[in-house]
Amino acid sequence: SMEGDQRRWKEGWESENRSGVGLSGGQSRCPLARHEMPNEESGSRGNSMEGDQEGDTVPSPRGLGRYRWLLCPTLSVIALFRLAIDPDAAIFSLVPLLWSPPSAETGAVHVVPPHPSSLHQAFRLGQLATQCSKWLRTCPSGTLKEAEEVVGSGRTVSSEELLGVEELVRELDAKRSIVNRLFGLLNFVNIVMFFSIIGILATVGPAVCAIFGPFFREYVLSLIQAVSLRLLRLLTPPFYFLTVTLPSLLHRYCLLEASGYALAFVLVATASAYPKEQANMGCMVAVAGGLVHVPLLMYSASLHGNRFTGHTEDRLLMCLVHLMAALALAPIAYAFQSSLAGSLAVICAYQALGFTAFATWCGYAVGFTSEDALIRCAISSKLLLLFFSALVVTRRTDTRIVAPFAFGVQMMGSVVYFLALLITSSRWHNYNNSKRYWTTNVMMGASIALYALLGNVWSAPALSNTAVTFLVLWLTKIQCEVVKHVVVSVFFCCCVSAWVCHHLSTHPSFLLTLIEPSGLFT
Repeated sequence: SMEGDQRRWKEGWESENRSGVGLSGGQSRCPLARHEMPNEESGSRGNSMEGDQEGDTVPSPRGLGRYRWLLCPTLSVIALFRLAIDPDAAIFSLVPLLWSPPSAETGAVHVVPPHPSSLHQAFRLGQLATQCSKWLRTCPSGTLKEAEEVVGSGRTVSSEELLGVEELVRELDAKRSIVNRLFGLLNFVNIVMFFSIIGILATVGPAVCAIFGPFFREYVLSLIQAVSLRLLRLLTPPFYFLTVTLPSLLHRYCLLEASGYALAFVLVATASAYPKEQANMGCMVAVAGGLVHVPLLMYSASLHGNRFTGHTEDRLLMCLVHLMAALALAPIAYAFQSSLAGSLAVICAYQALGFTAFATWCGYAVGFTSEDALIRCAISSKLLLLFFSALVVTRRTDTRIVAPFAFGVQMMGSVVYFLALLITSSRWHNYNNSKRYWTTNVMMGASIALYALLGNVWSAPALSNTAVTFLVLWLTKIQCEVVKHVVVSVFFCCCVSAWVCHHLSTHPSFLLTLIEPSGLFT
């Protein structure tokens, strides 16, 4: 039987060599391509084939070659920082815009009546209104020009509008004015716009396939099958080149990747061309350009990741992806003074450090990827909160470089810090180390008291609200560790729940600061 197998293998080898199909002719059907010959001659051929196959494989690059996939993201981040620092540079005038920006006259500022945006403006407009004649309903021209400078909206102020400032301020104070309703609707539109951007990025691929897939199958393929053989021979090569060969070449030589980053930058450049009166929607367009970097970074990682992760864990790759996403969103937050982009940048930075949150079958999981990630996030949050607390005390949180990230630092910094302390202060985490258990619990209590004080005294509600929330969680953890009896534990939980409900009912401003999105989406 062994001799029969050798004879059949040799006959197949000779027949395929005579027909010109073998090892040199694409996919070989020869048994030698899949089996080894039992004799010495075939064994030497098999070894040579294995050597050729090993020689055809491209070795993974070493050293800096592993970071080749970061080239396009790095260039995109540098361009975004350059645009944020100097948007009026001559080089950016050469960047084409995706569409024409809207005019300033259609902005909300020109629709609503002139209104003060601060107490100082309300006081100055009240002073100017006293210079007008209420009987004649007229104001001096100098007074009207000064009112235009106080409002700063770039529009003229009439005598009727200046005399109606008192009633408008009263309605603004009661939150019943047309200005409150209009900007509330615009805030709702921005929220819908944000989630629409997320939906577009998540469903653009399946949507294109669902829309054009049936049309292609029913009409294009039937048309190709219906044409004559001569016409088919003429049309097939260019059609195949445009639909298969060209995209493959663009993907292989990273031109598709570079085009994606260029499109994202052009989207941000288009948003920067929006006038000041349309800055609200321009900010949302810029955030869309920043969020486009997230799937682009995933594409870059998948395109070059096999060369990078040959000797590296995938966790480091995802860390770099989140870090580049944070660096792409940071200049957008600075240029457009967007709390939304700043908060997203802070979230991406914490994900790069190891913080994670995801949905499970019966709830949500929030925590850290490892013990080292917990320590990194805790130390980073502590340093960040100390720096931000110093800015709060010295009243420097309204500067142009700090204001976009203030909300994200207060929200994510305090949540991550207190969550890390809550985990490390548990008895299960310090099962055999009572000294560390008491140290971390004392640190937890001191941190809650400190940040509750800072938030209430220096008007940082996110810090104080987060401290109170984790105070309840910390007390619940302590009673689970100390109280062993189930009835006593349930009684304690019910008492805490009753106190929390009473506090929330008598202090609705606490709930308002948790659900008020005006500082985030505007």
